[in-house]
Amino acid sequence: MPTDIVFSTGAAVKVISGVQDIGDTMAGRRGTLETPRFARFRGDETVAVERVILNLDTIAYAIEIPGR
Repeated sequence: MPTDIVFSTGAAVKVISGVQDIGDTMAGRRGTLETPRFARFRGDETVAVERVILNLDTIAYAIEIPGR
């Protein structure tokens, strides 16, 4: 399930990685996560666009984006 990530700066990005993936990466003390951005749903399928690298230390919170 895609995730909406909000950073401590107030910026936000929607990504394909799920909250669990992000939490596991943070728990493993890895400082960055490379993941495709989430564009939209095509039916029940997620559509991705370019890849982004996130600095996990700056994440304020993350919320799963429910499908239709």
